[in-house]
Amino acid sequence: MKQSIKTKITVVLAIIIYILLMMLTLMAVTPEGEFDVERLARDAQGNIYAACVSDDEVLVCRLDVDGNADRYYRCRREARDAQILCGYFGGKIYISQLWHEEEDKGHAAGAGQHFSIWETAGRGFRCILQGTIDSDMMFTDIRVDWDGVYLAGIDLQTQQVLIYRYQEDELLVQRYVTDFVPLTVCFGRKGMYMLSDDNRMYVIEEDGNGSIPVRSELGDAAVIFTDDDGVYWQSVGSRDIKYLLYEGVEGYVFRDVGYVQDIAYAVSVQNSAMILQEDGENRLLVIGQDGEDGYYLDAVGLQPIAVGQNALVPMLMVTLVYIAVCAVLTGMILFLRNKSRLLYRTLAAIGGLSGICLVVMIVVVNFHESGSYSGTNLAVIAFAEWLVVMIITMLFLGHIWKNMDIVLTWMDKISRGEYDIESRKAPDDEFGMMWTALERMCRNLRVQKYRYHEAEDYLYRYAPRNFEQLFDKENLQEVGVGETRQLPVTLGMISVIDKEALLAGRTQKQYMQYANKLMDILFSQREAEQAVFLRDGNTLENVKVVFKGSEESAPAALQYSAACMETLMRRTDVRCDTMPFILLHTAEVSCGLSGGNRQVYPYVTSLEMETLGGYAGRLRACGARIVVTESTWQLVQEQAEGRYIGYVTSAGRGAVFRLYEIFDAYPQPQKLERRRNRGRFEQALELFYQDDLYQARSAFADVLRECPDDGICGWYVSACDALFNGGETADRRHDLFGDFFER
Repeated sequence: MKQSIKTKITVVLAIIIYILLMMLTLMAVTPEGEFDVERLARDAQGNIYAACVSDDEVLVCRLDVDGNADRYYRCRREARDAQILCGYFGGKIYISQLWHEEEDKGHAAGAGQHFSIWETAGRGFRCILQGTIDSDMMFTDIRVDWDGVYLAGIDLQTQQVLIYRYQEDELLVQRYVTDFVPLTVCFGRKGMYMLSDDNRMYVIEEDGNGSIPVRSELGDAAVIFTDDDGVYWQSVGSRDIKYLLYEGVEGYVFRDVGYVQDIAYAVSVQNSAMILQEDGENRLLVIGQDGEDGYYLDAVGLQPIAVGQNALVPMLMVTLVYIAVCAVLTGMILFLRNKSRLLYRTLAAIGGLSGICLVVMIVVVNFHESGSYSGTNLAVIAFAEWLVVMIITMLFLGHIWKNMDIVLTWMDKISRGEYDIESRKAPDDEFGMMWTALERMCRNLRVQKYRYHEAEDYLYRYAPRNFEQLFDKENLQEVGVGETRQLPVTLGMISVIDKEALLAGRTQKQYMQYANKLMDILFSQREAEQAVFLRDGNTLENVKVVFKGSEESAPAALQYSAACMETLMRRTDVRCDTMPFILLHTAEVSCGLSGGNRQVYPYVTSLEMETLGGYAGRLRACGARIVVTESTWQLVQEQAEGRYIGYVTSAGRGAVFRLYEIFDAYPQPQKLERRRNRGRFEQALELFYQDDLYQARSAFADVLRECPDDGICGWYVSACDALFNGGETADRRHDLFGDFFER
């Protein structure tokens, strides 16, 4: 069923493409643009042929009695300024073209010219002669008979009359020297008829030896034309055309018709025509036998039957080419179905498409050489054929790329660790082999991944998880023993439990159960995925947590600390008399692996954290939950709410650390109490630093009454009492947890 639908779709697509090709071919063979009537010719039956020109094409139309073209022939124009002459003999139309090449334009008189002679071949023309003339010429008439093709012209340099004869693939030239300046040269029944610059007509008889005047009373004749019966002429400034029979009998006079450019007149038939110039534009006058009945045409109309006849052969050729293409494609498909190797398929496709391109080139070159169609129309035909070839190529390549894209997609997924490859029927070619290999590789990788994760999970039960991220490594095995690194972090000191307080009234087993639950909460937070945990010593009471980075690490560490406290406050199974305490500090630390090949110890060390760690127990004893140093507070103060609680110092090094208490770590009632009394606490602390101990104690006591669980405030009350009782001293200390009570 599926194959039947695909076949129907293919047939419909082939029909659509064929219709499109026929439309493009019809457009290509139909003349487009504006054509000016340039020259006329007449056959033995009296049919008129009008040579119409555009910038790149010559269209020779056979006119019926209504002036419409019932047949036309197409020839390319060699150049836009090419001079056109048209003649008829023996059932064929002949065209001559004379032009300067682009590089010759603008040269002085005497520059070379090029010419060509064409004759009809089918519905087009073929070039029978091409040549170059060394002098500056003007062709004025063309005649064709059994002896060949004759061109009459005037050498504009020497003022000589030249006759070119093309016969049996040979070009002969004959020169005539006159004692007058010739203006026009025409072929007549008796010989060559010429018009001089003094308005006299001369004839050179074919059997004569010189130039003899035949009729001199033409008067002011400005132009002459000849046919088989006589001579036409028109006086200077006159719109009348006079007709003279060769026997000396004057014929018709066409009155007030216009300024004539060319004439095709027949005495014995009705169909005759003239080209007249009005306001710089050529018009076609179709006249009757009596010379009175006539009408003007500004343009020659093409009858549909003429267009159809001219399009028949190209459309037939395109049809044959299309059938050949379809046959080649069908053969390719049948051949490819029986071949499993991509190499054979590619060779078959290249061979078939090359054959199609060759046929297209032959067709295009044949039309181009014949001159039947202009370059523009040939380009349309070539484009249509190229489009078909490209569609076929893209369909073939699309079939190949479809499989390639699937393989590449899964190779990318495998490189990112996704091994659950989908099951599909593999084609019987190289892609099928690649897909089978990928499936087998994924099965093996899944087994290895399972084993690796088992080992990794077991390893990280004893080694710090994410420790390798501090070294920008993929796994811990890549970190070398003895390798160290200095990097900015936010390091947290977590005082987990007060062992002595917890063991009071509890067994060792209960203590361990509680410690395990508490540790599980610390490690299972979602924010803990980006942290590194380290034991602080060999006890369960203290843990270090490291967040890598400078500015971004502090918010992450604070978010983790708040999440831990929130979970602990919510979990009833892990509540005890003392809550864990977290101290955060942002600084540069040293990390690495120490030890040997048999045993290594990961470490993260900082002299500042060693100092701060000594105060963790005291801060926890005061009931503080989360305390940050000033380096951390500067990075989180926009995200957290807290208060300044004082400073601590390092023994012997004189380092000072300002500390801030975070309110988010407390239950909502305690949080509101600290927020409400923050201003009074800060005023009391300022009085304490000013040694106004009485006022400071009173202020701290007021805050303590409002917030009785504020251990930090309680410590300052005791500190004020100790300092006040110690009397005045010059070296009085004001740091938090100073040794006031020992003095």
